[in-house]
Amino acid sequence: MKSCEELKKFKREMAAKPTASESILAGRLRSAGVNFKTQVIVGLFIADFVVPEKMLVIEVDGDTHEDRADYDLKRTRFLEKCGFRVLRIRNEDAASCDLSPVVTLPDVDLKLFRSALGRANGLRGAILSRK
Repeated sequence: MKSCEELKKFKREMAAKPTASESILAGRLRSAGVNFKTQVIVGLFIADFVVPEKMLVIEVDGDTHEDRADYDLKRTRFLEKCGFRVLRIRNEDAASCDLSPVVTLPDVDLKLFRSALGRANGLRGAILSRK
């Protein structure tokens, strides 16, 4: 299990070197007028994209995810428990997937986003303190 500092370091590394699919999706989200953040620490996980106004986490799944179905399910359940919707997009679909569901999701009060992020990060602290 990664410490807070290890998560932050890994987040910086991932943000500095996005995958080709992440770069493509970021461009498409920008073009669609979607406000998003990349590589956001949510609890013990780093989300590829977070759309705060939509309470949405978007994960771009590459080949490595084929062997990690249990981990991805655990991650998705954690994010949903914290109040986020989760959208998974395969690498090969980043350039062509339908983004209209993202654009048309109703906006939420940003207080809900901050509360969900705080709840997720509080859970991280509780888990790490149990070591």
